[in-house]
Amino acid sequence: MKLGLKVSKDKQGQKNKLDENSSWHKRLRRSRLLAFVPFLILATLIWIVQTLQSDVIRPVYIPLGLREVSKSNGTKIKIPEFIEVQVKDKGIEHIRYELDTPDTIQLHLIQEHDGTEYIGILRRELSEALTTRVSSTATVVQTSFSELKIATHKRIQKKLPILLGNKPEVPMGYTIEKITLSPDSVLVYGEASRLAQLQEIRTEVIKDSLSSTGISRKLKLKLPYDTYSDFDNVQVKITLEELTERSYNLPIQIEHVPEGFTIIPLPSTADVTITLPRSRYNDVSEANLTLSADFRSLTSNKDVLRLRLSKKPQWIIQTRITPETIQYIKEGKREE
Repeated sequence: MKLGLKVSKDKQGQKNKLDENSSWHKRLRRSRLLAFVPFLILATLIWIVQTLQSDVIRPVYIPLGLREVSKSNGTKIKIPEFIEVQVKDKGIEHIRYELDTPDTIQLHLIQEHDGTEYIGILRRELSEALTTRVSSTATVVQTSFSELKIATHKRIQKKLPILLGNKPEVPMGYTIEKITLSPDSVLVYGEASRLAQLQEIRTEVIKDSLSSTGISRKLKLKLPYDTYSDFDNVQVKITLEELTERSYNLPIQIEHVPEGFTIIPLPSTADVTITLPRSRYNDVSEANLTLSADFRSLTSNKDVLRLRLSKKPQWIIQTRITPETIQYIKEGKREE
C-alpha cells in the first residue's frame, strides 16, 4: 500500500511540473507577441505614409454635362457621362479624388465654318479643364478622348398637356376639389414618328394616400423612350373638400314608354340621397335632379324596373335611391 501511494504522488508531481512549464511557455509567447505588435503597427504606418507620398497612376472619372444646349439638338450616338483620365499623382491626392468628385466639365455647341454643328469640347478647352481639376503635382498620362465632337441633328418639338399619373386615394368623407399642375404643359422633343403617337405626358403616380389637407409636391414626368423635354419635374398641388349629403323625395318618370300604352310606377316617388362637396350644398335643387326608369331595360323579370338618376350635376359624387327597383302597371290608352 505504501509503495502504490508513493508512485501516485510522483505521477501527480510530474503532471504539475508539465502544467507549470506549459503555462510559462504561453506567457512567454504572449509577451513576445505584445512586444512585436507595436513594431508591426509602426511598420504599417510607415508603409502607408510612404505609399501616400509616392506617385501612382490611377484612373480619375470626371463627370460631363451640357451647357446651353437645347433639347432640340439631337445626336445619333449617346453623349458620354464622364471622361476617364489616367492621372499620375501622390497617393494622398488620389484619395482626395475618390472622396471629392471633381467638378463637371461642361460640353457645349460647336459650329464649324460650313455650318455643321457638334456637341462637345475642343482639345484646348479640355486640356485647360483637366488642369484645373487635378492637383498641381499631377500629370495627365492619358484620357479616354483628347477632343470630343458629336454631330447633331434637329429634333422636332410638340407641346403636350401634362396630366396627373393617377387619381390618388383620398380619406373617407372627402373629395378632390382641385388639381393644379405647374406648368400644365411641356415642350417635348423627338423624332416625328415618335411624337405623332403622343397626345399627353403623365406624371409618376402618387403611391401614398392623401391627408385631409391635400398635398403639394414635385412629381417626375414619365417621358417615353427617346424623347426629351425642357424640364423633368412638375409642381402638383391637390386640395380636398369635405363631403356632405342632401335627401329628396322625387317623382318617378318612365322613359321610352311603348306607343299606345301608359306606365304607372308603383310607388310614384322614391327617396334619393346625394353625396356632394360641402361648397355645392346650396347649388342643387329638385329642378337639377330627374329620377327615372327606362322601360326598355326590362329583362326576363317583367314586373320590376330599376331606378336611376338620369339627370344630375356632374359634381355629385354618389347617389343612393330607396327603393332601387319598382313595380308598375301597364295600361292601354283609351281611344277618343
